[in-house]
Amino acid sequence: MTTKRAQIVAIAADVIHKKGYQNTKVEDVLLAAEIGKGQFYHYFSSLND
Repeated sequence: MTTKRAQIVAIAADVIHKKGYQNTKVEDVLLAAEIGKGQFYHYFSSLND
């Protein structure tokens, strides 16, 4: 079973692959993962994580 954090990472990787690293914003990942910022920061303490 994959964790929610792993699912978010996989979705982020897909978004980055499609849009490119420079063109991907946190909002793009949030939209694709269907989560809010609060939930994102629950799994990741910073953008660097």
